[in-house]
Amino acid sequence: MKKKLKLKYKKLIINISICILFIIFGISIYQIGKKKYYEKKSEEVEQIIYNQVIQIDETDGALEEKINFSKLKELNPDIIGWIEIPKTNINYAIVKGINNTFYLNHDVLKNYNIYGSIFMNYQNKSDFTDNNTILFGHNTYKDTIFGELIKLQEGKLGNDIKIIIHTEFEKQEYQVYAAYITEESDENPLNKQEKYFQKNDSSFVMNQIPKKTLTLSTCYYDKTKRVIIHAGIFDEL
Repeated sequence: MKKKLKLKYKKLIINISICILFIIFGISIYQIGKKKYYEKKSEEVEQIIYNQVIQIDETDGALEEKINFSKLKELNPDIIGWIEIPKTNINYAIVKGINNTFYLNHDVLKNYNIYGSIFMNYQNKSDFTDNNTILFGHNTYKDTIFGELIKLQEGKLGNDIKIIIHTEFEKQEYQVYAAYITEESDENPLNKQEKYFQKNDSSFVMNQIPKKTLTLSTCYYDKTKRVIIHAGIFDEL
């Protein structure tokens, strides 16, 4: 009798274990499928935007991409600029919401998407005239959104990195001068304290304080940390 009970419990435990494994497997497949779905949606939105707002202008035999901001505003009035980082695939519209949560999981056309958008800190001025303008974006662990900022931080893109910001009225060019990893709870990099402008552990250090700074922030592989990039406009370099 006892042997039969033991065998019965053993079979029950095995069946429960198999069910748990199937559940875990199903959740994993669902998560992979979910990511693939939203990756595709992100690509579709970027293609829509590119087709509608990027104009190819030929001047003296050279092709130049120009951004139609009037069209961008028609697509979404929250779009306030465009970020371009040469040597990377970062070439996206920038949005600004009424808080810093909406565009964490919405694309630039306001569709729900787990990969979100590149968005400006809602407390910053939309014309990039603050001393420190902060842009957030997800690290997708691919060469999309702010995924390539880790390459920049690791020095894989070289030491001469520029960030170009296009707005409706002008184009601004920033020079990267600091790139490092910090704790997620550390707010100092977002508050423009002077010590972060003269860090001696970065190959991008400049000998002067910039007239104004652009700060890019994304998550690191370790979710308790984040990658911070500082780029500035200087009187001269």
